[in-house]
Amino acid sequence: MPRTISITLIVFFIFSGGILYASEPTIRSFLDKNEIGVGERVKFTVEMEWEQQKDSSIVVTQITPPSSMLLKHVDSKQRTSSRLGKTGVFAKRVLEYFYIGKEKGTGNITPVVIEYATSSNPENKRIIKTQPVSIKVIPKSARFGRMAVKGIVGVLSAALLFGVFVMLKKRIISFRMDRRKSINTDEGDLEREICKKLGDLNKHKVSGDIGAYYAGVEKALFDYVKNKHNSDLSVEGISKLPAELQKMCAECKFISEKVRFSGYKPQENEQNKLIRGITKYMKSLIPGESEEESIETIN
Repeated sequence: MPRTISITLIVFFIFSGGILYASEPTIRSFLDKNEIGVGERVKFTVEMEWEQQKDSSIVVTQITPPSSMLLKHVDSKQRTSSRLGKTGVFAKRVLEYFYIGKEKGTGNITPVVIEYATSSNPENKRIIKTQPVSIKVIPKSARFGRMAVKGIVGVLSAALLFGVFVMLKKRIISFRMDRRKSINTDEGDLEREICKKLGDLNKHKVSGDIGAYYAGVEKALFDYVKNKHNSDLSVEGISKLPAELQKMCAECKFISEKVRFSGYKPQENEQNKLIRGITKYMKSLIPGESEEESIETIN
């Protein structure tokens, strides 16, 4: 078995040109655009990369540049670099070829052919090459026409987006202004209304109809809760109200039920405490109202 392996290695060594390559180079090519106009510049890039060996390195001996009947070569550049990879250090050679469109048509750019060898065996030449790349050259007028169309489309798109943005912004501003106006218009209206109702209910108190008076106060307060806070009169609904308003609702309901079911007659200070509390709370929510005005209104 060991003899068979040795023979296999010898045969491979002979057919590989007398050297075992640990890592063959890789090659890639890029064309920055596949369609150009006559007189327009295009760049063709080739990257060749291989892993560096401790006792032997790859030496590029000859490069056959790409060409095309449709293009005119104007310049070329090359540079080398290295990077650290997972398995070792990799060397890289980058070739850049610059052309301009010479005549209209569709064709290929011929492959770049790179001949190389190793420093330990320079006589054993090997080659690596890119794939052909298609290129289309169109008349300059057609190119300018397409560019103009693209430019116009770009400008129109930008204008359309800007118009949509301006329209949306105006609508948002208009909506906010209308909402603010609506809020400012409605602000304090419900509070003024309940204060007026409390004043109108005084006629029942003066005539001695305490039951009608407190029934009216209770209804006015609970109507306010429903319209202002969109809340029902259940325990759960009232529990979501501001704490001060919850307390007033509970006191009003308690006194109203006592008056209604037991004929209870509240003392003057007890009546004033409840009505003053309700009115003061409502007046605090009306823009421009002061505490003095609130007390005056209660009296």
